[in-house]
Amino acid sequence: MTFKSWKDVKLLDVRPGKGITKIRTKDNWEIQIDNKTAEVLAAGTYNETNLFDFSQWIMNWITKYPNITVLIERQNSGPTILDILIRLCVANDEDPFKRLFNWVVNDYTTKDNFKNDVIDVIFSKRSQSVYDKYSSQFGFRTSGGGRTARSNLYGDVFNTAVKYSGRNIRDSVLIDQLTTLTVKSGRIDHRSGSHDDMVVSWLLAYWFLQSASNKSFYGFKEDEVLKDVEDKTPANIKAQYKKRSQDKLIKQISKNMELLKLETNTYKIKILTSKIIHDHKHIDKSTSGLHNLTAIINKIRSNNFTSNRKGY
Repeated sequence: MTFKSWKDVKLLDVRPGKGITKIRTKDNWEIQIDNKTAEVLAAGTYNETNLFDFSQWIMNWITKYPNITVLIERQNSGPTILDILIRLCVANDEDPFKRLFNWVVNDYTTKDNFKNDVIDVIFSKRSQSVYDKYSSQFGFRTSGGGRTARSNLYGDVFNTAVKYSGRNIRDSVLIDQLTTLTVKSGRIDHRSGSHDDMVVSWLLAYWFLQSASNKSFYGFKEDEVLKDVEDKTPANIKAQYKKRSQDKLIKQISKNMELLKLETNTYKIKILTSKIIHDHKHIDKSTSGLHNLTAIINKIRSNNFTSNRKGY
């Protein structure tokens, strides 16, 4: 595959030093997502290419950026690409089990043979027969049921991804595919004549960040993954704006209350009191804790009046 310029690449998700890469097979090829914010960094659609050349192109990224993890959907051309990448990784002194998503790493804490055959064996001492034995464990095969079920991707993973990273997509193709999804026979699917390949790629990348086990084996810092995501749904944005506004008002009221306690000038006392009462009208009384403000102000003014009298 030949690229003359970046115009030939529609989206490539690479974050050197801390990124995750996702490649989608079938009719489209995509690579995405920042591992802290779940932001889509790049995406690509490649329909005409030689599989070996494409695999070599992916391998070049793996070699250049040591923290890239490749997740490939194990459908159609996916197994072929994975077989090529496994051999390219070994030839380039890269551990396939650390650079390509696989179920051996995902499940080794519960399966002794995975741990004994792979995890506990130094890469340089590992036999080629190990890669042949576990080649089917590489990649993510979407299925009709179980943990790789499409319904899971379009269920919990979809809802969470939209909630926490929907505003960080910024890719026109992915957005178009998301907005044209429909319900067929009780499940989310693309409309006739449309596609959802990019959506599936995006969901697989988010699934990896959210649900894959033992990510530290790939080089991820577990406490860094998705640590900067925020609930960007309209309802939550409104709630966050309200909270910031309320916090600002409460802070201003508290400041003026402290000034009122120290003020002796009658005119300034009236101004401060007026400001406090005005701000208090816009406070959500159910959450602020600022109750019975009038009585508090009267007590402060009474204390001020008493202090003024003592001063004379």
